[in-house]
Amino acid sequence: MWNLYLFSLLGCNSDEGLKIYNAEPLVSIQSHADGALIQEGTVTTFFALASDANHQPEELLIAWFAYDANGSELTSCDWMAPDAAGVSSCNLFLNGDAVRLVVNAKDPAGAAGADEISLTMAEDSAPVVTILSPVNDSSFYETELIPFEAQVADLEDDVQDLQLSWSSSIDGSLNLSSPIDSNGMTQDSTLLSTGQHEIRLLVEDSVGNQTSDTVNITVLEENSSPSCELITPLDGETFTAGDTILFTAHAQDANHDPSDLIVSWFSDKDAPVADATPLSSSVPSSDGSVSFGTNALSVNVHTITMIVTDPEGASCTENVLIELEEELPPPAQILDATLTPQQIYNDSIVLCSPSVSASGPYSESYFWSNSSGTAISETTQILTLDPSLAMPNDILTCNISVTDPSGTSTLSVSETVLNRAPTLSVSVSPTTATETDTLTCSATALDQDGETPNLTYSWNVVDSSGTVITPALSADPSFVPDPSTISSGDILRCTVTATDGYGGSDTDSADLEILQMPFVESISITPLPVYNDSALTCSTVVQDPDGNGALTYSWNVAGTVLTGTAQGNSSTLTLDSTTALPLDSITCTAEITDGITTHTLFTTESVENRDPVLSNLSLNPAPPQATDTIECSADVEDADNEIPLVIYNWTLNGSIVGTGATLDISSTNATTGDTLTCEVLATDGYGGVDTDSISTSIIDTGPNPQAVCNATPLVTNPPYGTTTFDGSGSIDDGNIVSYTWTLVSAPVGSAQSLISPNNATTDLTTDLAGTYTAELTVTDNDGLTGSCQISVEAIPEDHLRVEAFWTGTGDDLDLHLLPPGYWDDYGCSVYASSQLEDEVCHYSNCKSSNHDIDWSTDSSDDYDSANDPYLDLDDISGNGPENINIEAPESSGAYTVVIHDFPSSAHTGSNDVTVNVYLDGALADSTVRAITTEDSYTPIFDIDYGTATVTELFETCSSGSGGSSSECCYDVEMTCGDDGWLFSYVYVYLDGSYEDLIWPSQCAVSSSDPYASETVSYCVSSGEDFELEYEYTGSSTPADISISVSGSTYGYYSGGAGASSTWAFSDTCP
Repeated sequence: MWNLYLFSLLGCNSDEGLKIYNAEPLVSIQSHADGALIQEGTVTTFFALASDANHQPEELLIAWFAYDANGSELTSCDWMAPDAAGVSSCNLFLNGDAVRLVVNAKDPAGAAGADEISLTMAEDSAPVVTILSPVNDSSFYETELIPFEAQVADLEDDVQDLQLSWSSSIDGSLNLSSPIDSNGMTQDSTLLSTGQHEIRLLVEDSVGNQTSDTVNITVLEENSSPSCELITPLDGETFTAGDTILFTAHAQDANHDPSDLIVSWFSDKDAPVADATPLSSSVPSSDGSVSFGTNALSVNVHTITMIVTDPEGASCTENVLIELEEELPPPAQILDATLTPQQIYNDSIVLCSPSVSASGPYSESYFWSNSSGTAISETTQILTLDPSLAMPNDILTCNISVTDPSGTSTLSVSETVLNRAPTLSVSVSPTTATETDTLTCSATALDQDGETPNLTYSWNVVDSSGTVITPALSADPSFVPDPSTISSGDILRCTVTATDGYGGSDTDSADLEILQMPFVESISITPLPVYNDSALTCSTVVQDPDGNGALTYSWNVAGTVLTGTAQGNSSTLTLDSTTALPLDSITCTAEITDGITTHTLFTTESVENRDPVLSNLSLNPAPPQATDTIECSADVEDADNEIPLVIYNWTLNGSIVGTGATLDISSTNATTGDTLTCEVLATDGYGGVDTDSISTSIIDTGPNPQAVCNATPLVTNPPYGTTTFDGSGSIDDGNIVSYTWTLVSAPVGSAQSLISPNNATTDLTTDLAGTYTAELTVTDNDGLTGSCQISVEAIPEDHLRVEAFWTGTGDDLDLHLLPPGYWDDYGCSVYASSQLEDEVCHYSNCKSSNHDIDWSTDSSDDYDSANDPYLDLDDISGNGPENINIEAPESSGAYTVVIHDFPSSAHTGSNDVTVNVYLDGALADSTVRAITTEDSYTPIFDIDYGTATVTELFETCSSGSGGSSSECCYDVEMTCGDDGWLFSYVYVYLDGSYEDLIWPSQCAVSSSDPYASETVSYCVSSGEDFELEYEYTGSSTPADISISVSGSTYGYYSGGAGASSTWAFSDTCP
């Protein structure tokens, strides 16, 4: 209770008033008495009650101060107003030095009041704690409740007032809330996560003193079975009884150390698992490895079981199947091995033979190898070598393995592949030569080891004993000797050495003689092709410098020697079917000898087969009705005197309906108007065939005439092939009063027409190859008509045929054909040389009326050889055609087709010329070329019959020039009188190189033909030289010999032996 006192002082004097005095505030510590015991080191709350007579409590300010014995301030609570009731509180942390606590109060007027108490500080001890569970370093599983138990105590506080806090280094604060009993014991449990935990228990007393205890524990994952692997032996492995078998394995456990595991070994035969008595038990090492060895297993097939068990009883099992066999005898042994043959080459068949010691059956295997590294896939005892597997000096090895139930023995045996020297065969040509011949040495080197030998050549002159007497003249296979190094009578030897790459070599040589000997330069049989009724001529070109050679001939037909008739430089033989058959070989041999040397040359041709020829095909009756039996007949001839087989086939509207010479038409379901054809095939015994056919229409008697068309033959052979169209078989119920034939189609370019188109029969000559179709219209006495058509095919009979025709009339175009090689050799220059142009087939020399061209390969001028061309048609003012044919073309070289626009014709401007080339009856090529220049020569095709190749050409030769200015041609004409050329020779050189030798065989040697001459043409290119050299070697007088070049005479000789032997002519082409 606070009392407000008012003191009033009355004065004596009336002018003095009432005075008011401010009272000091009052403050008193209420929470603690003087000398209160305070726990040191803790926060203590103090409170006091304040009042003031003049002010409200909340107008006051209160401050607290604690002092030590020295009066020093230790701590305080700053000035702060009390609450409305005048209560002020202060929380102070006091240490053991505090002895006095003062509270001060002041009012707004500055009046102050205070209170204080003395303090007695008491010391406080920390609590005591011990973790009883879990124990240090213990282990638990993550699914296991872990017991937490501890004992706590405190000297000052009641144990139940202590505060506990459990924590884990992994899981943090643990939610364990069991109370402390009166004995200081606390218990609880919880689950912890896996890992290494530090468990801490913190205890705090009432004054804040703390104490802790820790333990380390391991929390494991949930217990799992051990893992185990049985490493050896391998499953299915076999052992011999009494052998020590080592079993190795590996065991691990995620929850236990390997040393905590137990490994037990069982055998289903000797220690079954069911008996629970193992063969052995063991403990793995620290790395989990475990092994067990035994030699006591019985002979049997055992299933060995390994069981690994952890302390909790979890286990794993592994099995292996092994077999114990009785002890085997010693394995087979290879004692030795050999390779045969002893000398091995790279084409040998090599046998590998081992010598084996064995107590029982065994198997052998082989593997071959090569020191060169070449792979050899052969795995048998026998190896067939070839160069792809081994070469000389390689070491060939046979690796042998012998296996029996007791094991395998191996051995290798090797041999070196030997080298074989190459073998050499040498020949020279010609065997007898002149000083100007090209000498050729031909060597054939064979190497059995599959190598390609290196060849070296040496030409030397040797004496009669074979001793080399000159240095090497040449190291080339072919050469032309320097005349200064050799002379007539010398023997030249070509020596060739062949060496392989392994030290092997062989040497061979061949000799030739330099002589002016007689020899057969060429030989040929004409005419070609040869048939078994041909009159053959065997012609030769003979060179006999000394004029003393004796020439003889012999004939051989299919191995039979026949005698011909000799006629100078030729021999004739006439064949017949008794002496020769198709496909027989005909050989003519010519031999010339001068008593010292003999030279022989032969040529062989084959007798060709000629196809049988069908003719006079006819049908009876013709035309037939659908109910008739019809007969087909034909004549057949065979130029080779064979008896051909004739086969008949019948077709109705193109479909086969029968065979044989007769046909019952009623069996074919034929109707009126159908076309019935008899196809005839004749074949000989050598592959020759001929076919022909004849057709008719099935008729039915009625009011209209029925036209019946026939043609004989149905196949013609241009040139000059003629067919007859026959309509005489047409029928009518009355009378046929007229026949009209029309050529409705023919090959483009044909100029032919029907000869008598208004007769029952009419002829047509086929001028071009192709199809010709004629139509017949017949009219009867009632004015009714009927028509039919029939076609014939024109197929060239010669092996080479060239056709030409053109579009513009009035233009005289001429077809030319050049001999093989002419265009390649001379080009347009052919038309600059009258001699060369005379060899070109055209209108002036190649028609049958004036045929004087000879392209035959023999020496006779027969002008009608199968090799010669002929022009069958020549047209001047029309559109052609013109055709050139060759029965037996040359198989080497190319013929050239040229179109010449003859000058001064009425036609001007361009003219389109078509050129067709037929080879063996078939069209090989065709082209259309515009000819625009008068008197021009236009090459169209090159024709190589031997290769069946036709090549189109694109160039033009102007008239008179005979070609480009880049070429010069020379006509060399030699004329001789009586005995003029017997020992005369003219050598021809083109641009410095020897080209030709002109000598007596080209001119007469007797006065019976005193002015015989020969002209030969030669061409050189611009800038090249043309040279002639004359030589006379006889002893008599060379009378009446002249030589002219391109019309100008450069040499004339009529006197003394060798008088003009140094004459020469030369010219350079500009």
